[in-house]
Amino acid sequence: MNTATQIMSTVETLTVANVDCTLNVTVMQLTPEVLELRYQIKNTAAYPIYLCNRLYKNIEFDANTQRNIYMVEPNLANIVLDGTSVTVGKAVVDVPRWVLVEALQIPCLSRILPQETYTEVFQVREPLMPYTVYEPGPHRGNIITCTLYFKLGYFLAGPSIESSIDIVNTPVGPVHHTAPFPASEQTTITVGPFAKQVQVVSEE
Repeated sequence: MNTATQIMSTVETLTVANVDCTLNVTVMQLTPEVLELRYQIKNTAAYPIYLCNRLYKNIEFDANTQRNIYMVEPNLANIVLDGTSVTVGKAVVDVPRWVLVEALQIPCLSRILPQETYTEVFQVREPLMPYTVYEPGPHRGNIITCTLYFKLGYFLAGPSIESSIDIVNTPVGPVHHTAPFPASEQTTITVGPFAKQVQVVSEE
């Protein structure tokens, strides 16, 4: 089997469902260094769902519009290493006990109405580098082989919650956002383990 055939054969899709939604995730090895994840979520609840999926590192001020720009990055994801498992996620994360921050940071949001479906495709590079907004991760270390999971954070929005949702500006246009809240107040849905294993940088 040649390299191109080997790469194309490493495609896997897993599905999980709960009372609010159904999540399908496809993982494909585009090249030896690039892993593509495609997730599709259907809202099966009675209320809108807000995905905590539009991650950003910085907020910049636009002097022309006098507005903040949330610098969302489609390929940015949380990468959390736990032993020999790694979770690629788009969700609110807790502040580690040893990290001091002035304020919590949550991702911008994607709104899905009941019975609607949302799809996003993004890429991460191997070896995966552990990352959250509060912990950038090691810049170098040993490379280990890990089992792969995918996690998505969201919350249901009844009328009282809808009134707290704002619109903010990003490089890709206006998106939803809300006041910071602890990770424990979101719901998460996780897919995995995938049969495919991935390379991850582990801190020395």
